[in-house]
Amino acid sequence: MSVRKSLAWSYGAQAFVFVLTFCVSVIVARLLGPYEMGVFAIAMATAGLLSILSAFGIAPYLMRHESPDAGVLAASFTINALLNVAVALGILGTALIGPAFGLDRAVRNVMLLLVIAPLGGIFDFLPGVFLQREMQFRVLSLITVGRAVCTSSILLCSAWLGAGALSPALAIVGSGLISTLALNIVARRHVSVRIGLTGWRDITRFGLQMMSIGGLATLVQRMSDLILGRLLGTAALGVFSRASGLSNQIWDNVYGLSTRVIFARMAEEMRATGSMHATFLNGLAMLTALIWPLLLGIAVLSRPLIHTLYGEAWMAAAAPLSLLMIAQAVVLGFGMNWEVCVLAKRTGWQARIEVTRSAVGLVAFTAGAWFSLVGAAAARVFEAIVGLLLYGPSMTQMAGAPPGEIGRLYRQSGVLAVVAVGPAAVLMAASGWSPSLSWWAIGPAVVTGIVFWLLMLDRMMHPLFNEIRQAYTLVTQRFMRRTA
Repeated sequence: MSVRKSLAWSYGAQAFVFVLTFCVSVIVARLLGPYEMGVFAIAMATAGLLSILSAFGIAPYLMRHESPDAGVLAASFTINALLNVAVALGILGTALIGPAFGLDRAVRNVMLLLVIAPLGGIFDFLPGVFLQREMQFRVLSLITVGRAVCTSSILLCSAWLGAGALSPALAIVGSGLISTLALNIVARRHVSVRIGLTGWRDITRFGLQMMSIGGLATLVQRMSDLILGRLLGTAALGVFSRASGLSNQIWDNVYGLSTRVIFARMAEEMRATGSMHATFLNGLAMLTALIWPLLLGIAVLSRPLIHTLYGEAWMAAAAPLSLLMIAQAVVLGFGMNWEVCVLAKRTGWQARIEVTRSAVGLVAFTAGAWFSLVGAAAARVFEAIVGLLLYGPSMTQMAGAPPGEIGRLYRQSGVLAVVAVGPAAVLMAASGWSPSLSWWAIGPAVVTGIVFWLLMLDRMMHPLFNEIRQAYTLVTQRFMRRTA
């Protein structure tokens, strides 16, 4: 499947998923208060400390492998299975002995449910990896939609029936098991439970490097949640998790989805030509042109957004949300670093960078959380800036891009972001950043920004505008054929 079709299927499915999960999260936030969300956040953070083994990195190893044979597949399955069993046992043990060391019993009950989640990762591993490797994003998108429907249904029903903090855990476990079953049915040709350890040293070396990259990020995130809950209280953690949850939901549904497709295409290009810079530059140009305006627009409108969606009880999440959006915009400045390092075989270098970044980030977050939620969110901005300084100088070289090209792309995307967000920013400033500003006033400002953004894309002859125009032409032609 081509990159354009892959992105079309992925974005089409994810648009549905985003709207569904977003609407359900708004309803659930009104059914579950900050304290209950805080309980779930503590359980996820505690379980997440053990789940860093899930970042071992076997999937990208298979993605970049030119032709994995039966021995490599057996070793990959075996190592992945052992890791997931270890995670499940670790969560179970912590839940059972935790109350003796002060763990809240409500948190323990959530963790007992979460024990089931990593076990599904044993059996959906190989089918999921090979569907992505083959760029079968239509199938993956349909499974994603099905999982989202199951997650939302279970979450909403559980919260409505009074399951409280158990509701999100029930949704994670239930939808995960259904998704695993679907993957094994649809991609049954890739299902294998063969045990083996052929080539385990290569896999382990790569996996440890990837775990030191992705695992460190997860470890710092979970430790940060526990630190914030300890310093500011469970309810404050619930508020912060609402801001960070919304922030991550937007990031995962736009950036994460796109890079999954781009990574598959970059890996294919690298295997075929030994270079990846064409796909990298095109992908980076379109990502920053699209996502920077989105992130900064939400940062500007966070107060009326939180007030409208979640109500007065959640207004403390508005300022952290703005800062987290700004942090993500900075992170996009060294976007696709993971994908580039994997394909350039620089994961060892990236591991050292992530150790530094994570250590600085954790210290900064702890210092910020000592004062307030806003201080904790501001620390995320500082951490992102540190990451930009560490990664920025090497990205061009690793990707094989012409000197100065990435800087040119960023300048273009910066102009697009200012043009798109400008009208809404002027309106909010004129209103004193009022959370109760009418959406009848905000709407025209947002539409004006979008129109200015499109006009500037056209003026720049940006590749994203060509994609938008082609998509519009295709949809129009299909509509005309159906109505003829």
